[in-house]
Amino acid sequence: MSEAFAGEVVLDRLLETFAAAEVDRVAERCEALRREHLMFCSHELRAVLDEARDEGLSRALLGLPGPALLRLLGAPETLAHLLAFHRGHRKPALAFLARAVEAERARDSRSAPRRPCWTALGDLHLRAEGSSYGAPRIDALIIDCRSPFARRPPSVGDALPQLDAGPTTDDDEAIVAKLGQALDALELVSPGAHALVVGSLITILPRKAARAEAGFTSASSRPRTGRATLFDADCPGVSTARIAAALVHEAIHSYLYRLEQSVDLVSSPRAAIERTLHSPWTGSELRLNTYVHACFVYFALVNLWRRPEARRFFDAAQVDELAAMAASGFAGGEHLARLESHRAYLHEAVDAQLVGMQGWVR
Repeated sequence: MSEAFAGEVVLDRLLETFAAAEVDRVAERCEALRREHLMFCSHELRAVLDEARDEGLSRALLGLPGPALLRLLGAPETLAHLLAFHRGHRKPALAFLARAVEAERARDSRSAPRRPCWTALGDLHLRAEGSSYGAPRIDALIIDCRSPFARRPPSVGDALPQLDAGPTTDDDEAIVAKLGQALDALELVSPGAHALVVGSLITILPRKAARAEAGFTSASSRPRTGRATLFDADCPGVSTARIAAALVHEAIHSYLYRLEQSVDLVSSPRAAIERTLHSPWTGSELRLNTYVHACFVYFALVNLWRRPEARRFFDAAQVDELAAMAASGFAGGEHLARLESHRAYLHEAVDAQLVGMQGWVR
């Protein structure tokens, strides 16, 4: 696949991708964007190393074997620290990179590190005495319940200190099993949607919500592209259908974050964050770029829940409820009506596909 595929061509195929009809096409586009993302992260790393003038760290990074360097570069936490370096968080960013290099060296050589350290992916904790902890995986997705990145208190958001707040779930095995059930059912219902999740996400962080009454929700952030955080997914009342919907939701955010590293969905960066409008699905006030993401998210969910297999492999009543909710914002073209005064700021391919959604979801 040509390099050009990951920019404008991928942009022109968003409805086809998020309808998830052709699993091979979905997987190809996810892989194309993953490669572009690694190039973006590599550029950011080079900028940090050039500015830091730390020759020892530069040699250590460039001395890593190719697979180890790619693991480090692709980790959601790595990009967050690289971007934070330019906002003045130089010392924590460089310390993170040094620890991550040491962890990858120890992983590659199968030897104990000089000090306890976590990999940048949060998938492996290596101790000086030689023992280690490996995070569980499902379909290559890392389920990170224990790393310092997962244990940061939710209220801290994207702040850099790696605070050890203790376990993030009541039962790691139970949440891993529940996630596995959701992913298995998702693959049976829509292999394309499953391919979108495993091709766009890298890590899943099960978390306890800061407030018990907050209930199940999910979140992603642009600096940590590839990470989906699920709050209170281990609660008994949270169904596998809702977990599957959350994974698809956050996977689309990561897919679009990667695409936006080369193509602007909203032509004006200022308009993207300063113009706001209310979601026809939740009523929340959203920035323009977030609203555009939401349109694609709910378009994908309409297509997922309208598949005949959905009522077979998930609870039928829950599927009907989720399908109705996803379709509600498109009723009467409401998603477009709310955008009317903002459409001049959209990339023309994005605008065309937002209009085209209406024909798909009727």
